[in-house]
Amino acid sequence: MKMFKSLALIAALLGASVLLSACDKFPGQYAKFGNYGGGPRPKSPADRFQPDMVKAGMRWFPAHVDFGPDGDTLLVSLCHVQRNDLCRIGKYSITKKTWEILPFEEQRTYLTPIFSPDGQWIVATTVSTNEERLLDYRDYRLVKMRPDGSGMESVKSVDSYWDEIPGFRPSFSADGKKLIYWRRHDVGSRVKHEFTETDLFMVDWGTGKETRLTQLGFLGQEGGRPYLTPNGEQFLFSGALYAMYPSEFTKHNALMIASVKDAPITGKDLGTKATWPWEDARPRDMDGMDRQGRVLYFCGLGAKKRAGNAVALSIRPREPDFKPTPRPRTANDMERKNPFAELTEEQIRRGDGARLKQKLNMESDEYRSGEGSAAFLRRPLPNSKDEVVFDGGSSISSPSPDGSLLAFITGTFPPAADETTGVGLIPAGKPRKDTEYIDWPRLDLTPHASHPSTAKP
Repeated sequence: MKMFKSLALIAALLGASVLLSACDKFPGQYAKFGNYGGGPRPKSPADRFQPDMVKAGMRWFPAHVDFGPDGDTLLVSLCHVQRNDLCRIGKYSITKKTWEILPFEEQRTYLTPIFSPDGQWIVATTVSTNEERLLDYRDYRLVKMRPDGSGMESVKSVDSYWDEIPGFRPSFSADGKKLIYWRRHDVGSRVKHEFTETDLFMVDWGTGKETRLTQLGFLGQEGGRPYLTPNGEQFLFSGALYAMYPSEFTKHNALMIASVKDAPITGKDLGTKATWPWEDARPRDMDGMDRQGRVLYFCGLGAKKRAGNAVALSIRPREPDFKPTPRPRTANDMERKNPFAELTEEQIRRGDGARLKQKLNMESDEYRSGEGSAAFLRRPLPNSKDEVVFDGGSSISSPSPDGSLLAFITGTFPPAADETTGVGLIPAGKPRKDTEYIDWPRLDLTPHASHPSTAKP
């Protein structure tokens, strides 16, 4: 039972989901949570201390990004390398190249912030950084605030005995009238933390009336951020979804779509009332949605090109003189100097590590042969086709509202010794070399500060 609890905690904190499919050419998982601001730190199973990064001097790094409705503003989670339980919300203007750090409450982290479609609200999940509260899913609370971070308050539900909604990974409907999110909750009256269910809920932004969208069973594990289709009649979700019944045990690992009028969708209903939107591509997850309702997902280029996919064929042609690099034959052949080891904190923050990583990637056999992974925008309709392609990105990505630009977080979480972390911007249909990397600020924040210090560029 202790092992079960540990695995559940790791999944909760790291946002993990076991999703494998024909499009799963991008298996690395990227957590969407934050870290510690310095000072004494409690021990925690979520600890991912990286001495190399601290030695290099870098403390805060980007771990989540989401486009605002103006197509210029990015909401970025800036987190600390020493723990996975503290994030601050940064706003970045692409045209002005300026940062603003929003106010925050002491000893609380703010996760996966998003804008409302009208730009009047920011919604995020907040949870205490106290070790015991981190283990208590009931402390995960949806909060809303104005674009400058003022007027923060809980998102309320008139139907829930919690009143304050313990949700996470929210997203708005296209008209801003609904908010969809995941929630963990007890099963029956069992001991706290022993068994929980994870399901999708939706709340009316104006009235607070809540609707349960799924009832997956206690083995349901959420995937990435869920979305509502532009007309609000269907919802898209993903995850490692299991259901146990007296006569059957089912498992569904894919992006799925279901009708709101059929809710709540049970684990047993996944095979009938929830379907894959595309039969020719079953991605393990989705990474965003633009204003037109086109879903962002990652898929391998090779199979799409061989099938004659025009969008896939439009990028990354095979180099005419491409020859595979000979494999190393001895230990000496395999020894390589770490090209990232000498980077300073300033170089890391201005994206030099990410640029170097990209350069090495573009020199790889996979890239030069025209293979590898790319991001696509596609409508969640049967028989729909890919409409837009991005020659880059990661599993933390956000398309601009018009689908012309992709913002993404590159690197690992927490940053590994190769110092690759960065925030990238790549235009649709352009080669990977056109990626722009954003400088992020050096934060002088402490864990007990209730107001942000000046962010130094």
